[in-house]
Amino acid sequence: MNVRQIKQRAQAVEKTKKIVKAMQVVALTRLKKLEAAALHGKTYFERMKTLMEEIARDLKSYHPLLQPRKEKKAIWVAVIGSDKGLCGNFNTNVNRGLETFLTKYNGKHIVVIPVGKKILKYVQQRHADKLGLYLNRIDDREALNQFLDKLQQEVVEKFINKELDAFYILYSEFKGHILGNIKELEVLPLGDVSKGEGGYNPNFIFEPDEETVLSGVVKEYVASQVNQTLMESRAAEELSRMMAMKSATDAADKMLHTLMLSYHKARQANITKEIIEIINAQ
Repeated sequence: MNVRQIKQRAQAVEKTKKIVKAMQVVALTRLKKLEAAALHGKTYFERMKTLMEEIARDLKSYHPLLQPRKEKKAIWVAVIGSDKGLCGNFNTNVNRGLETFLTKYNGKHIVVIPVGKKILKYVQQRHADKLGLYLNRIDDREALNQFLDKLQQEVVEKFINKELDAFYILYSEFKGHILGNIKELEVLPLGDVSKGEGGYNPNFIFEPDEETVLSGVVKEYVASQVNQTLMESRAAEELSRMMAMKSATDAADKMLHTLMLSYHKARQANITKEIIEIINAQ
């Protein structure tokens, strides 16, 4: 490249650097908000889990939702991805996690519930025969609430009617400012919850009855599971996006440094050439 081409290339790289730098700042701002929401939601989720443990220990009868299945023939799995791109290998890891899950439970009747436009598109292209409920607008709070209501209702009803043997959630685990792995969370059955430790027994009085109370609490428990994993996944997404934009900014800096070296070398070569031509002309 000549001096002019190198200069034009450097200007284009500089513009790109400003864009990715701005996106990095935006991702950092969103990350702080989502991190706070994830931590706040985790407190609520843990309290819900404790409540489920206390109720399960106090139950006089063995509720269907606490009953493990001998064989998991019908499985539902909610997979949480993202609506947007430019977040590094975030969605690639989610897709890979789904494939690992499908391989693990090969031969079972699996229904995939995509949450996010990217994972929805992937499932429609690769596993359309397994597509169930889906949500393609994570940022739309109203759509999210409607989705959670429908999901918790269908999951609990089908599990009680023995049309569903297990319900899982695949999501990107958020560990502060460290990218976590794709985590597989078993939501139903609640057999492990009934084994909660601790000697405290609150001795609940159920009104109107055990089944009605537990069914309502379990629906809220399922919703809190999905909502909490969604918050963690979104925080992990913004962290991945911020790191991707930082890598892009660093790459732009290196490219600019290389281009400037080439620019000065080319410019010096032109000056040397002109001096030689002047000397030879004399």
